Amino acid sequence: MPFTLLVRLSYRNLFRHARRNLILLVSIAVAIAGVVFLNALLRGMQADLVRSVRINLTGDYRVTAPGYLEDPQAGRGFELTPQQIGQLEALWPGSWSARLVVPIVISSERKNKGVLLVGIDPVQEAGSFFAEVALVGETIADAHATRLLVGQELLTQLRSGVGKRVVLTGQDGNGAAIERGFTIGGAFDAEGKNLEQQFVFIGREAMQAFLRTRLVTEVSILLSDPRHDLRVQNHLHAIFNGLTVTHWRDGNPQTAALVDMMEFATLIWFSIVMIALAFGLVNALVTAVMERRREFGIMRCLGMQRSTVLSQVMLESFFIMLAGVVLGMAAGWAGVSLTGGEIDLGRFAEGVAIAGLPSVISLQIDTRDLLSVMLLSCVLGVFASLVPAWRANRHSLLQAIAR
Repeated sequence: MPFTLLVRLSYRNLFRHARRNLILLVSIAVAIAGVVFLNALLRGMQADLVRSVRINLTGDYRVTAPGYLEDPQAGRGFELTPQQIGQLEALWPGSWSARLVVPIVISSERKNKGVLLVGIDPVQEAGSFFAEVALVGETIADAHATRLLVGQELLTQLRSGVGKRVVLTGQDGNGAAIERGFTIGGAFDAEGKNLEQQFVFIGREAMQAFLRTRLVTEVSILLSDPRHDLRVQNHLHAIFNGLTVTHWRDGNPQTAALVDMMEFATLIWFSIVMIALAFGLVNALVTAVMERRREFGIMRCLGMQRSTVLSQVMLESFFIMLAGVVLGMAAGWAGVSLTGGEIDLGRFAEGVAIAGLPSVISLQIDTRDLLSVMLLSCVLGVFASLVPAWRANRHSLLQAIAR
C-alpha cells in the first residue's frame, strides 16, 4: 500500500473515533502544557538565582590578587595600570568595574557590626545591584564621595539613620589599625535583607585615601552571557599576569550546585511526566485496538499486510501525539504569556526578603527545551504505539473476524 494512502487512511480513522481520540488528545495537551509551564518556572528561577549572584558585586569573572579570597585585606590588592584599563575597555567596554573591598567594623552610638566596605566608581556599576536599589538620601556620586551609603536593614540594626555619624575601624594597606568617623549620606533598599546588612558603599578614591593605599582588590567582569567562556578567562589571564581569575561558579559553589540541582529537577520532572504519559497512551491505544480487532481482521482479509496494520496504528498514534504536543505547547506558552512572564510574590514580600529571595519570580521559556519536548514526545508516542500495534496483529484472521 502506498505510504500516502496509508497516511490518509490513518488520518481519517482519527475522526471515525473522534470522542475517544479527543479525550486522549486533551490528556496529552494538559500534560505537555504542565511540563512547559513548570519548565518555564524552573528556568526562570535558575536565571534569577544566577543573576542575583552575578550582580551582587561578583560578576561573571573576578580578578583578585593571590591570597585575597582566603584573607581579604587592603594590602592584598594590585595596582590597575593605564594599559590594563585600555585593554579592559577595548574588550569589554562598560562591562567591567574596579573595586576596593575589605571587611571592616562599623560602629554607631549604640551598636557595632562587621560589614564589607566597598569602594566604587559609580560610573562602572551600571551592571551591579548598586544601580537598581531604591535610595533614601544621597547616593555615591563619584569615586571621591566620602559620605557612606548604608543598607536600610543595617541602619535598623545600628539604630542609626541618614545624616548620623558612624566610626569605621579596620586595617590600612600596611596592616596597621585605622579608625575614622564618617557621615551616612544615604540608605539603600535592595532585594533581600542580606545585601542591606552586608555592604557599605563609599567612593573608591575616598576609600583609598582612608586606607592609605592606591591598590584595588578586585576587577569584576559582567557579561551578557553567564555561561563559562574559556576565551574570556584566557584574555583576563593575559591582561592580569600572575593574578587569580575566578568564574562566578568557582566563587559560589553552593549556588552553582543549586543551579545544577534545578537543572536535574527539570529533567526528573520531564521524565516522570513522559513516563506517565507513555503508560496512559499505551493503555488508551490498547483499548482502542481491542475495540477495532474485527476491523483489522477484515482489512487483512482484503489483502492488507500485517506490517501495514502495524504502520497504520503507529501513524495514528503519532498524529494524536503530535497534535497533543502542539496544543499543549501552545497552552503552556499562553499560560506563561498571561502571567506577563513573572509571578509576583508581593503579598509575601517580607518573608521572601528575610529568605533573601526576589519578590518577583521570572518565567522563561527556552526554545531548546520546547524542541526537546516535541521531539521526545513524538518519539515516545511512536514507541508507545508498538504494544497496541503488536496486539492488533497477534490474532489470526478467523479469531479477529469472529470477535
